[in-house]
Amino acid sequence: NVEKEGATVPLIWYGVRSRLRVTIIPSGSSDEIVFHEVLVLEGPMLFNDRMTSIITFPKAGRFTVTIRKISSSAPFGPGIGDYFLGGSIVDFVGLGEPDNNNNLSILKAPVRSRKIVAIGASDTAGWCVDGNPSTSPIDFGTAGWLYEDCGLTYVAQLGEKFDADISVQAISGIGLTQNAFAQIPWVLGNLTMPDYFNRTIQGTSKHQWNFGKESHVDLVLVSLGGNDYNHQNGDIPSNVDFSSKYVSFLSSLIEVFDDNDDDPMNYLRSATKILCICGMGDPHEVQRDPDNDRCSPCPHVEASVEIFRKMYPKLAHRVHYKLVPCDGSVVKGTDDIGCNGHKNKLGQERVSNFLAPTLSSITGWNQ
Repeated sequence: NVEKEGATVPLIWYGVRSRLRVTIIPSGSSDEIVFHEVLVLEGPMLFNDRMTSIITFPKAGRFTVTIRKISSSAPFGPGIGDYFLGGSIVDFVGLGEPDNNNNLSILKAPVRSRKIVAIGASDTAGWCVDGNPSTSPIDFGTAGWLYEDCGLTYVAQLGEKFDADISVQAISGIGLTQNAFAQIPWVLGNLTMPDYFNRTIQGTSKHQWNFGKESHVDLVLVSLGGNDYNHQNGDIPSNVDFSSKYVSFLSSLIEVFDDNDDDPMNYLRSATKILCICGMGDPHEVQRDPDNDRCSPCPHVEASVEIFRKMYPKLAHRVHYKLVPCDGSVVKGTDDIGCNGHKNKLGQERVSNFLAPTLSSITGWNQ
């Protein structure tokens, strides 16, 4: 709550090779449409020094401030880069003393009643969202964390459309049966998403996430399979191997999210739904890279979802599939591409707009 223009409050944090996105939005006001302040804070490259960033409020009023880590835990991939440099973990110390000269007080944050969990690879992690087609491979190869932004992905934008909290588990290049460039295992390592998704911090297996203590999850978005079939020089999994792994992963998701029922109010809520997504490429991507066609794995993903639904008919109504076409009807491949052939904010927005009606249909939510 800010009573005077120009009030400030310090944000204290540590975050080597990390970026934070801070959004400042007026609460319960028509001004929300006009004023949406965004700060992107960058941590140091090598030395994990304490950072103090100043949040300034340009006018009086009540604001909701959201702080989100927008770079993944392994900015050079979970292979050799993570081995030598370690993960990019943010340590949020807290807010410092506000500028009391401007009568600023900190209130409890509003709680959203909806929650979306997203599990995926580069498109879900926001790889190269903040870059452009002219960004050098040297730049995004050595400092990719400066261009990665999960705060602008289709997931984040769907969260805003439906007023839902989001939680993202995503790693660029990750797969289910194998990661991208599996023939060069030191790039991304041998662990795949089933090994990572239940970790509290992706870079360490010491602490498993306690799904039973998590608030109710309404919807899980799964965007996996692209890297199993792309960037592999034709060495791709068999239909049996891929479907077996995909069905097993869906079963794991149903199991862990059905266990988060410690909240006695959860019996009033519908069971967690899963939406499996595939595609979201552009019509020019194969020209840029013949070994990258985001829609080529989609028949395998769709078939795997159908196998799951037939194996578990009582769960069929909870698991859905959606193809995001690669023919230019969604992502154009012109003004919506960031660096390294990945979508920028506009491309991600187009995917979000395409998926929104499907989310409404599955959840019953209105935008």
